Amino acid sequence: MNTKQVTLIAVATSLTTVAIVAALLWVAGVAGAGPLASSGGSVPRLINYQGRLTDAAGNPLNGSYNMTFCLYAAATGGTALWCETQPVNVSYGVFNALLGSVTPIPSSCFSSSDLRLGVRVGSDSEMTPRRRVVSAGYAYKAEDAGHAIQADQATEATHAAQADLATTADTVDGFHASASPEAGKLVPLGANARLPASALPLSVAQAVGTTDIGAPGGETDMPDMALTLTTYGAKLLCVFTAPVYYGGGSSNVYTRLYIDSAQKNTTRAGTSSGTTQISSDTMTIIWLEIGLTPGTHNVKITWWGGGGYGAGQPGASDGKRVLTCLDLN
Repeated sequence: MNTKQVTLIAVATSLTTVAIVAALLWVAGVAGAGPLASSGGSVPRLINYQGRLTDAAGNPLNGSYNMTFCLYAAATGGTALWCETQPVNVSYGVFNALLGSVTPIPSSCFSSSDLRLGVRVGSDSEMTPRRRVVSAGYAYKAEDAGHAIQADQATEATHAAQADLATTADTVDGFHASASPEAGKLVPLGANARLPASALPLSVAQAVGTTDIGAPGGETDMPDMALTLTTYGAKLLCVFTAPVYYGGGSSNVYTRLYIDSAQKNTTRAGTSSGTTQISSDTMTIIWLEIGLTPGTHNVKITWWGGGGYGAGQPGASDGKRVLTCLDLN
């Protein structure tokens, strides 16, 4: 039969009538605040539970009893979020148990704003009602420490919207860190306090021709003088050089630079009068393109002329014609 006591709880179990008076000292944090940290070390994940155990007549008990403690997100029914059983020493009815000393209490238990503790002694059924887990007065302040929007000093921060000093920070202002360059991620500076070369992609392409060729009568793509490269901004520098030689006649030889089929610059060697023909020369085009759309671009050299002009002196070590383009972004 049930026995009323001038206590917080008075219940009768199926086998042995007992009464238990409990005080919960909440040291693991405010419900819903998650695990806390301090400069002095990690917070103990334990709940100090104290109570008074009596028989049906209200007489205090003595001895060791196996007690099972469970946490629920409901006052009745539901599935236990956590349970553990431990031997508890009772002296003149008074006992003390550290909940979580056998089975750690997961932080997920504290996401409920109505956390309840159920207690069972030995093989008896669980006592009713379940006791509500509440916080100590100053523990309310801990609710602000689960997530820090601003932190003047943070030795370790998994998530920090703003941090003036952060030795280790996975996320800053919503951007994740990455050891290698990735779009939308932070990259650490190298040993010389500069961005690593991998974070500054350099795009360069070069085309080289060494065979002797004769100038065509009409504008034609110069053999081997075409390339494709990717730019990351609006500036592209292209340099073309080619040795030319005169084989007779009275005409000129021309070369022209194109970027994506758009004509950019033209150079000429020789003279149309035929009075001062050169025996050899170098044709050069240097072009800086500004306002280019980032992406893949095609560059080529065309040429034409007559009167025996050619490019690439046969048998000479300086007979190479070269087209080089460099992304300056």
